[in-house]
Amino acid sequence: MQASTLPKRILPTALALVAMLVASVAYFAPQLSGRVVGSGDILANRAMTAEVVAYAEETGRASLWTNSMFGGMPTYQIYAPERANLLRYVERVLHAGFDRPIGYFFVIMAGMFLLLRVLGVSIWLSTLGSIAFGLGTNHMVLFEAGHMTKLRAIAMMAPTLAGLVLLFRGRYLGGAAVFATALGLQVFANHPQMTYYLAAACGCFVVFRFIRDLGLGKLPRFATALGLSLLCAALAVGASYTKISTTLEYAEETVRGRTILAADPGAQEAAPGDGGLGWERAMMWSNGVVDVLAGYVYGIAGGSTGEPVDRSGPANTALRRSGIAPQPALPLYHGTMPMTNGPVYFGGVAVMLFILAMFWLPRGWRYFFGASV
Repeated sequence: MQASTLPKRILPTALALVAMLVASVAYFAPQLSGRVVGSGDILANRAMTAEVVAYAEETGRASLWTNSMFGGMPTYQIYAPERANLLRYVERVLHAGFDRPIGYFFVIMAGMFLLLRVLGVSIWLSTLGSIAFGLGTNHMVLFEAGHMTKLRAIAMMAPTLAGLVLLFRGRYLGGAAVFATALGLQVFANHPQMTYYLAAACGCFVVFRFIRDLGLGKLPRFATALGLSLLCAALAVGASYTKISTTLEYAEETVRGRTILAADPGAQEAAPGDGGLGWERAMMWSNGVVDVLAGYVYGIAGGSTGEPVDRSGPANTALRRSGIAPQPALPLYHGTMPMTNGPVYFGGVAVMLFILAMFWLPRGWRYFFGASV
């Protein structure tokens, strides 16, 4: 590439990133004046960690045990700073100097932008798609609920796939750098559920790439890319192995480990001696049919279990007629989960575009995206 053409190629990307940052800043402008969203899980975490935080401030040492939760428990999952993990500095740089939510949502957009550009989508369409993805209702619900580790993990899913695509295209150096860094940050976020879903998507890609390269007689290149991707994955996991190993150790002493007490007759729990949760307990927050339909039929599952309502609106008017005082929030959700901050809504337009893409995409990509979803 000639030096004179480099600025021409960098400028559109820089402008696209600026547009994403502006979109995030504009949407979350109250953050700049010091306002915060009262996320329930964040407030709960502050209460849970108050004891160990006070101890750390007083002694300068981190405690691995707290007496304030469940009569005593390790602090691995509620307060265990990984100060020696240098990936935290990389994450701060990616946030462009902004704390959450602006920094988080900008990274979500930028990560999707990278994947779309690697897949050959035009600059302007990648920019629009990335902003639409970043400001999706699912991410808003997660942020309002305080699921920050989940948001951070989601932000690194698209760039991880982008790095994997580059690797299997023969762009070994760049692909390995992107894949190892993005996956390292994804694991560092410490949300194993999202890592599990990402692994499923990566597995689909590798399988379909193997079928393609087998047909083209390019198995040596496939084997090289697969070996490099496994090496990068080992490095990414290894960077956060302290958190992973303590989680695995701790899980055996929780309800997800071996059952040591017999359940009451008829209780929906694992039988004595079995490992893990009972099926009903494990699937408690899985989407039912109506919750899935809510992804593109707005309001079919209602709202949240504490949906703010107009005091003079129809719901409170009906309550007044029944002799009940008006309520600031009502349980409007009627899906299959016990409770939720709001059903996921992707949008009818987004779903229709995905369906159209299944006809327009080349066969290999069509199978990959279809199987992953």
